[in-house]
Order: sequence, then C-alpha cells, then structure tokens
Amino acid sequence: MAPDLDRYERDKMAAVERAAASGGLDIVETEDGELIAVDKDGSFYSTADSTGFAQNKPDKANIDRLVDDLRQAEEARLKKRKDRMAQSGDDGDVTYINEKNKQFNSKLSRFYNKYTAEIRDSFERGTMI
Repeated sequence: MAPDLDRYERDKMAAVERAAASGGLDIVETEDGELIAVDKDGSFYSTADSTGFAQNKPDKANIDRLVDDLRQAEEARLKKRKDRMAQSGDDGDVTYINEKNKQFNSKLSRFYNKYTAEIRDSFERGTMI
C-alpha cells in the first residue's frame, strides 16, 4: 500500500500555516528563496512529552483501503494454506511439526491406534475413562 504523499504535503502545509498564524512559527526566506519554518516557543515540533500526534485522524477511504488490503492478504494466506494441505493429502488435524515427525506419527498410529483411540476420543469430548 503506497502512502498518500499529496495529502501528507497538504496536511503538513496546513499545520505549518496554522502554527504561523497562531504565532508559534516564523516563516523565514533564505537568500536562495527557500522558505524555512522556525519554531519560536518549542510548541510546533514534537518532543517525547508532546501529544499533538493524537489529533490526526485518517480518512474513512484510507481506513477502508487498509481493511480491504488486510482482508485480501488474509484470504490469500488461507488459500495458500488450503492448497498446501490439499497437496500434502492432509484433511484432518495437523499432529506433526515436519515431514520426519509426520512419518513417525503415522508409524505410531499404525501400531498403537487400537489402544489409544478410545482415550483420544474421550479426551476430545472432555470426559475421562
């Protein structure tokens, strides 16, 4: 998502003009024609104790754009996960951390499932034997 630099410049100029109108800033022109804002009383530029940044509210359109971007990223992540699970042939719970562990778990289930199936089912139901 690209930032809205035009809006940033407009908001920055509006803040400088408000500060200059209230007397907090002096706008000085240098010899080469560049305009520089000079802070008179230390109220314009933020410090660690200032809370002036809390008044900035983003546009509703920008918030909607961010929400849409996050939603699309989440959908893409879930689609990739679904494709990855379908590719590996897993349709149930994931009980492994890597392929070697998956192979070990399948070997364990092949030999011990008949003994542990009832315990596992009662554990998932929340009842004990």
